[in-house]
Amino acid sequence: MKKLILTISMLCMLLPLAGQTQTFRYSTDLGSDLDLSDSVTPGDNWMDCGDIYVETNATLIKNDDTGTPNSGFPVNNGVQPAPTLIGAGSGATAGQVRSTYDTYYDVDGEDQLDVTVSGTQNVLTTYDSSQRTVLKVQGLHFEPTKVHHSYDDDTAPGWYKSGSIPTTTTPTYGQTGSRDEIMSREGTFGNWDNETGVRTEADLGLAPNPDTDEADDDDVDALDEEQHRYYYWTPDHEANLGYDPGSIYRTDLLASGQNATKAFDDALHIGLREDADIDAFEFTLISEETYATYGFATIATPGEDILMMLFSVDQNDVDNDIQGSATDFHGDESGGLNPNTVYLSNLAGEYVALKTYSDDIDALSVPEPATALLLLISGGIVAMIRRVRMYYGQ
Repeated sequence: MKKLILTISMLCMLLPLAGQTQTFRYSTDLGSDLDLSDSVTPGDNWMDCGDIYVETNATLIKNDDTGTPNSGFPVNNGVQPAPTLIGAGSGATAGQVRSTYDTYYDVDGEDQLDVTVSGTQNVLTTYDSSQRTVLKVQGLHFEPTKVHHSYDDDTAPGWYKSGSIPTTTTPTYGQTGSRDEIMSREGTFGNWDNETGVRTEADLGLAPNPDTDEADDDDVDALDEEQHRYYYWTPDHEANLGYDPGSIYRTDLLASGQNATKAFDDALHIGLREDADIDAFEFTLISEETYATYGFATIATPGEDILMMLFSVDQNDVDNDIQGSATDFHGDESGGLNPNTVYLSNLAGEYVALKTYSDDIDALSVPEPATALLLLISGGIVAMIRRVRMYYGQ
């Protein structure tokens, strides 16, 4: 009996934690004010656009090319261009630009799960609907009604030839003093509206806010709100280190050393052209009933939840255009899609457009793990109470 009371007490103590706001984890874009590649104010450069940081003090939590603070990491030698290289290729050909982009590394989007997922062309990945609560704790959220996002502070041309970095766009998020670096939309799944501000640059440890001028601008690039064993990521086409910017890779953070497995191919599984560059992505689950409303050719079985992926694409980088390169990942980085739109892929080779926002969507995340924790805690309390009642024969 004492053990039951102690267990209930411990579960109740966790209830306040279940309602807490989640902590953002993010990367900044190549050329941001604090990034090692920034050419405008290089005196304060210290961040790495391939790394993941946690808000408030911009504390490093995932290094892109060493085992600290985790054992596994995604790439070898994930360097950034020196500030002197920004705009240095003013007379470069498209071929020279693409060759330069292949030399450096910038993480464009990430999502972390405690489950391994990968694609099979024309075959859906499905789960029994009874697994929703457990999968949510593992990072897979069911039909989210709230989504966080960050808009791009950069213009479409690249950094090497045109010198375009996140201080050259209008409007520049971060100059208004409002919470416009990370924002939120809510509504039914796929129809998120009512945009509100969530974080300023200063909230994320990227002070000042508002920026004194455009030279102070830091641009959130990848975004997440959880830490799990498997780190899914996609590179920026402007610094891809030879990885496909339209595909999703998986790194086991508990493995030893560098490891990167292509989990989802842009053409085979997501349904994109080979030249597309994914800007943001987030895995999610939807019911078979919801899935059926989108008109996918691949049919789902009733009673199943389907693994899906929310994503956005980059703008077309004209510095990188090579005629006839639609079968190559250095063509039109939008892949013919709208960079302002959130798309939904069934990861079996098809996608549909979900919702168009007001600007280029650079990052996405789903803020719902606290709800899952609350469900597990409350479920545990109910189970304990039932055992107590059975103990007394009630």
